[in-house]
Amino acid sequence: MKLSAIAGPEISTAQLQACAKLFSCNYGVWSSQATQIAPSLKPGLSPYLTRRAARITRFISRLLICEIDDQLVGHLFATTWSYEQASGHESTVCWVTQLVVRSEFRRRGIASILMRLLRTEEGDATAFGIVSSHPAGCVVLCKQLGPYTEFFVDHDEPLRVVKTIEEKIKAKWPPGELLDGHEFFVLVSAIAEVGPGARSAARFDHDSLLASMISR
Repeated sequence: MKLSAIAGPEISTAQLQACAKLFSCNYGVWSSQATQIAPSLKPGLSPYLTRRAARITRFISRLLICEIDDQLVGHLFATTWSYEQASGHESTVCWVTQLVVRSEFRRRGIASILMRLLRTEEGDATAFGIVSSHPAGCVVLCKQLGPYTEFFVDHDEPLRVVKTIEEKIKAKWPPGELLDGHEFFVLVSAIAEVGPGARSAARFDHDSLLASMISR
């Protein structure tokens, strides 16, 4: 296995071609609703990432690739930006814009390896994020880059509560597995509705409800 980290401006055309092909062949297929975006998107066919579209990624901070026997089996694109906190200190956010692992090489820890490499390469980042339609990418980010607080308390009781919640909602606990030394991190939005003669009310989504359940 060979791992490489390439800075955005140094990404070659050949590397973009390889990543575009890996994405197009291994990122699922269009659903029946895809034609709402464009009539040319045919349900059942794989999304196609052109080299022109991939070239935009040259403006991001980094490309991480994993090769086995000289074959590209996984890649990760990430971008970073800085922002000033209320305290005046500058912080950096690292955003995973694309994570793909070749289908026949999945469940071998390749995505986890790429995430750990990202943490090493972007060691100054204070927050990591991802937007993905694939739950595996979200789980990997949470496991590898999630809130490791070194809070080594026994998890028997919290996990019993998780099991109770899962039985109530008939689904898996959304934040995933609670690893040793980690804590759950939940961030939700509340939209205040204020009108004449009305009091402020907060509308919460499904995950907010789950968060409130676990706090009771």
